[in-house]
Amino acid sequence: MIRRGVDDGLLHLTAEDTILDGRSIRVDGKTLIHFGSCSYLGLELDPRVKAAAIDAITRYGAHFSSSRAYVSVPLYSQLESLAERIFGAPVVITPTTTLGHFSALPVLLEPDDAVLIDHQAHHSLQLATQILVARGVHVESVRHNNLEHLTERIEALQDSKRHIWYIADGIYSMFGNLCPVDELVEMLDVYPKLHLYIDDAHGVSWCGKFGRGYALSRAAAQERLIVATTLGKCFGAGGSVLVLGTEEQRRFIRTVGGPMIFAGPVPPAILGAAIESARIHLSDELKTLQGELLERIRLCNRMLLERDLPLVADTEVPVRYVEVGPYETAQKLTKQMMDAGFYVNAAFFPAVPKGRAGLRFTITRHQNPEDIEAMVETMTHALMHREAPFATKLSAVQLQHETTIEAIDPVVWDACLGQRGTFDWRGMSLLEDVFANAAKPEDRWDFHYYVARDEDGEVLLATFFTEALWKDDMLAPAKVSADIEAQRGDDPFLMTSKVLAMGSLLTEGNHLFIRRKPGWKEAFEMLLDVVEEHADLNGCQGLVLRDLPATDKPLAEILQKRGYGRQSMPASFLIDIKWSNGNEFIEQLSPKSRRYQRRYVLPHQDKYSRMITSASELQASDELVARFYDLYSDVCQRNLGINTFPLPPETFSRMSADRDWEFVLLYVETAEEVTDHLAAAVACFKGWDQYVPMLIGLDYEFVENHGVYRQALSHIIERGRELGYQKIRLGMGADLEKRRFGAKPEYNCLYLRNVDES
Repeated sequence: MIRRGVDDGLLHLTAEDTILDGRSIRVDGKTLIHFGSCSYLGLELDPRVKAAAIDAITRYGAHFSSSRAYVSVPLYSQLESLAERIFGAPVVITPTTTLGHFSALPVLLEPDDAVLIDHQAHHSLQLATQILVARGVHVESVRHNNLEHLTERIEALQDSKRHIWYIADGIYSMFGNLCPVDELVEMLDVYPKLHLYIDDAHGVSWCGKFGRGYALSRAAAQERLIVATTLGKCFGAGGSVLVLGTEEQRRFIRTVGGPMIFAGPVPPAILGAAIESARIHLSDELKTLQGELLERIRLCNRMLLERDLPLVADTEVPVRYVEVGPYETAQKLTKQMMDAGFYVNAAFFPAVPKGRAGLRFTITRHQNPEDIEAMVETMTHALMHREAPFATKLSAVQLQHETTIEAIDPVVWDACLGQRGTFDWRGMSLLEDVFANAAKPEDRWDFHYYVARDEDGEVLLATFFTEALWKDDMLAPAKVSADIEAQRGDDPFLMTSKVLAMGSLLTEGNHLFIRRKPGWKEAFEMLLDVVEEHADLNGCQGLVLRDLPATDKPLAEILQKRGYGRQSMPASFLIDIKWSNGNEFIEQLSPKSRRYQRRYVLPHQDKYSRMITSASELQASDELVARFYDLYSDVCQRNLGINTFPLPPETFSRMSADRDWEFVLLYVETAEEVTDHLAAAVACFKGWDQYVPMLIGLDYEFVENHGVYRQALSHIIERGRELGYQKIRLGMGADLEKRRFGAKPEYNCLYLRNVDES
């Protein structure tokens, strides 16, 4: 395919400019706006950086031709000193990132180690691991960004291997998607043998404090985390940096790393330029440069999404990728863009998987907003006016419908929805155990799972619906629900309806996975056809699509055209943990919330003791589960803000035996018999990237006088921090109390179709 790209005029091009300005490039006699540069901040043309390169040549010559094993030009030590300030860890400068990999990996790994490498990791990493194979190191590929598969392989290898290294990119250079660094760092605590090696070539400079990059903005430097990055992209110079966990690692690689002995050094001009760029990175000016770039990235993303272009990764990174399918489509569209005055990269196999060719383009500070707007408009026009041969990817969508999660591939389900809340594959299995065959009609749910794929088998859409009995006043004001509940004494099913709804009454979050590529709208329309027909045939009074982002205009347009009414949902609250102890937690709150904590929360903390029960720790007794259920039932009767049928007791029994759930229990400290004074109990889900307290029970004797609900919030937040989570999803209701703990609201909406009126 590379030769074909060359023959088609897409690759091996030469810039014909005599002077480059960063914004434009001349190719084949035509000046084009340049959307192919990786110098995202534009530092390569900064006058100070250029002057520093000239000064270095003047003082040290065009080249310092000596191996670093013997002697280095003085600029090396200056650059390494500045780089250590930028990255906050010991560093080694290497000529290129590839040579950095070749210097570090063969030195750090032993034959009794294992390597798990993301199958989309950069070619330089794939090449470096082949050296390890020759040395007897076990190397295998794992599915892209699939933490479940990674976990399986770690657990399979950890008993027989000294260390297990996971190798990945920080930001993937074609699609612009992100490595799950937060989750990987959590896994370091779980698996002592795990080490991380991340190539963050596309993350440096434009991201993080001092421009230290995406990976190190998410994780502090540590012994079991190695980051390799380049100074030849956004840094605006050349060479590469290995950011190491210990001084001993730095010394070892510097001493015996093959390229450190035998490869040529970085030229003085490049070192001089890198030193001046490093000084800019360490100045306040960098934040301004990063902010200007981020504004351009957000402008581009907003326009791409508003025009419904198939952007693969909706991330705020400079690399953008619009997927179009076959090579022929990408080739044609790239030529159309060039004819219109825009240089973008055609991407195809082997740079991306077969059948996923597209247009790759980059956002830099050299471009102005008008350039970006014009480029996106041109791309939109080109995609909308393709001839028929290039539109075949929009057809042949297949929709899979199952009535049990057992029929869905766990890897596929969790890759789409596993990190969004309590409804990963195992979570759905729990819900089915409790509700699929429940005896009472209000507890019985029918489950429907939908997965849509394109003709290549790639998932375009995944979601689930439940058919259940809803109270018509579920989202009504609490006073209205109180009046209706008074009328339900003789008839508990008064003013209730059978509803087919996305998600379930025991899950929260965005239940709809959509891959925004050609065919997704057809898949979504097909889903709506199927669920609408099911609702009509099965006597459902309502059809609800819920927890959808209020800002998703393309979805809103489709649903409103089909007659769905839109309704705002109660705010859902999320806490981002950015503190490491109680004092830091208090200090990051607003002044008013700090006063509230010190007056109403902290004085009561010594009145309670906390206990954790889970299937993996202390098993909850039947008596404890029963007591929890009593407290939960009391909350249901009193709190009518979201009015639903109480969950069956089996819900709590099943959670108590599941490894993904735990109970956080608060006891009154002063009680003589502690077990008789359980004041609060919370059932919490331990997800991949968030801690989710789902169900709460309270002894109202302690709510007003002892502030037990506030104490429950406090302990939940602390428990999430102890487990290493950075996000806690507190859900809906009790808005004011949650805000006082620093929780931020998220606003979603639901779309309702009344079946009997359609």
